[in-house]
Parts: sequence; C-alpha cells; structure tokens
Amino acid sequence: MCTFSREYSNYVDKMQKYSQQVLAAEESDESFVQLTCQQKEMEKLELQKADLQTNCSQTAQVMNGEKENTLKQEVEMLSKKLIAVQQLVERKTKELQQEQEKQLQHEQETQVLHKRNSAQLLRLKMQIRQLQKEQLT
Repeated sequence: MCTFSREYSNYVDKMQKYSQQVLAAEESDESFVQLTCQQKEMEKLELQKADLQTNCSQTAQVMNGEKENTLKQEVEMLSKKLIAVQQLVERKTKELQQEQEKQLQHEQETQVLHKRNSAQLLRLKMQIRQLQKEQLT
C-alpha cells in the first residue's frame, strides 16, 4: 500500500513538473505569444461586434418610432398615476380637516359641559350651606 502511494505521489510530481515545463516553453515560444495576443484581439472584436449590434437594434427602434411610442406610453401612464396620487392626497387632506374640525367641536362641547357642571356644583354647594345654616338656627 505504501509503494502505491509513493508511486502515485511521484507520478503527481512528475506531471506537475512536466506541465510547468510545457507552460514555460509556450511562454517563451514566439508563435504562442502571438496566438494569445490574437485571441485577446479576437475577444475585443467580438465584444465590439456585440455592442454594434445592440446599438444597431436600438437605432432601428428610434428610427421606426417604436422607442418614441413606448416612451409616450410610459409618460402617459406615469401622468395618470400622478393625477391619481394627487387626488388621493386632496381627499386625505379634506378628511383630515374634517376630523380636526370635529375634534375642535368636541373640545368646545366638553368645555361647555365642564362650565355647566361647575355652575351646577356651585349652586348645590350654596344650597347645602343654606340648609346647614337653617338647621343651625
């Protein structure tokens, strides 16, 4: 079992050394360097091609008026939403004003009731004092 693991580790080491040698040879080889440069250039060109194709389709949409129509529809939809929100805000402010008026009216009513109750209490106290005086005399 130990010999197998030793042989395997030797094999792994040899393969690593070999792959490093291949990489070093490829990096030093002029044709390989040119190939990598050409591959990078090819990737750049493919990206440019994709960009041009998307720009071309966007340009076609602008020329046909499709983009303008979609933008007009979006503007109309947003303006409708804005009007709806403004109406909602107006309705809520009216409701708020009505509630504030109700609250003010209730406060005034409670103040009137407090005054009436205090006046009744005062009269009752005076009547009690009078009755107490009459009883003493």
